[in-house]
Amino acid sequence: MDFQDAEKLFDEMLQRGVQPNNITFSTLIDCAMLCPIRLSIGLRRCRVMGASRTEFTCSAMVYAYALTGSADMALKLYDRAKLEAWRLDAVTFSALIR
Repeated sequence: MDFQDAEKLFDEMLQRGVQPNNITFSTLIDCAMLCPIRLSIGLRRCRVMGASRTEFTCSAMVYAYALTGSADMALKLYDRAKLEAWRLDAVTFSALIR
């Protein structure tokens, strides 16, 4: 399965009236990470669909940017996390350090 298949399933979920939650959004971000070219599309889609700004989702976004070589975006989001006092986990910090 690739990111386009994941997007199709996500669309089907919405068509059936199933509301995405933070686990859904984080899974979509994880899937997009497997195809870095699609990462920005996946992250944008999560924002457009209203992914809530929970610490879990934001950690996933920082982690995704950091591991796919988008260090500038990861650090910008990390700076925002500090300003808004998000709690980031050790895995996210490890990705930033890497």
